[in-house]
Amino acid sequence: MNCWKVAGARPRTYGLLVIAAQLLMGFIASAATYTITVYSNVAVTGKPGVVDSVNKLLTDFPEAAISVSSLKQSNSQPSSTELASTNAFIIYAAGSRSYFDTEGLATNPAKLSALASWITAGGSLILADGADTTNSVASNSFISLINALLGPGQEAGCKAAAFDLTTRIFRRFDPPSVFGFLPVKNFRYQQGDTFSALACRSGLPIYSSNATQKMFSRAAALTWGLGKGAITWTGANILTNPNGPIALVVAAAVIVEPLALPPPPPPPPLRRSPPPSPPPPPPPVRSPPPPPPVRSPPPPPPVRSPPPPPPVRSPPPPPPVRSPPPPPPVRTP
Repeated sequence: MNCWKVAGARPRTYGLLVIAAQLLMGFIASAATYTITVYSNVAVTGKPGVVDSVNKLLTDFPEAAISVSSLKQSNSQPSSTELASTNAFIIYAAGSRSYFDTEGLATNPAKLSALASWITAGGSLILADGADTTNSVASNSFISLINALLGPGQEAGCKAAAFDLTTRIFRRFDPPSVFGFLPVKNFRYQQGDTFSALACRSGLPIYSSNATQKMFSRAAALTWGLGKGAITWTGANILTNPNGPIALVVAAAVIVEPLALPPPPPPPPLRRSPPPSPPPPPPPVRSPPPPPPVRSPPPPPPVRSPPPPPPVRSPPPPPPVRSPPPPPPVRTP
């Protein structure tokens, strides 16, 4: 077999895949334009200027695949009518209050239902950052919103997390998925990186670490399908640093696509079990104990001879026979 031909087949196949993916992205670019609304309430965002960061990310996205017809701001959740004409709604949170509390979604089920219905009909809700350490305990202000939108019994099971230094983070999608066009396939988390992490029981990771023996996989970006639409979260602080692959997830998520399952991340490495210990030696066969010595019966007690009869006492001698006194002398007259 010609090894050169075998080696050359892989680049050719890969090249065809890239060309097909580029054609697909070009088709998306020419076939659709997108209307985007950016949430601008400073109580949630922390600072103004989010729309400028979003505009930069849309411009920087590879292949220039996203054609935006309208990019506007809203200081509150758009109405159902406004949402109906919006393809993507982007919420960035780094302020003192959460979106869920600021918009009163816990006490206004109609407002929450309107947002969920818009997503189900094909809208893309894009959430950025949300990390909160004000109480010295890591949390994320978007967890309650994600759980409420997914619905009872479908909660995401997310907890705020962080990456250890030098943790390797992998892109979990490849072309032709739009997330497969994010420019970096894997990289190491470094000091100064401005994105947070979530550890969730559900959702498809876009960028995540591998699980290890000590911890579960942690994601820097996740997406959940909801009807025809999607909820996408990225840990990027796009207002401070609108650069890098984690921030570019915001731009990629504008395009909603059927979420084909990416290959699952590899399982944690198995600990090498120690070699099996040799079977214990059989217990020594113990010879039965010797029978107890036959004890001869104790000798009979010595026959005691009866005590000698008491000495026969001879009867006492009879009292001496006293002779009768002599008769009185006869007196003569």
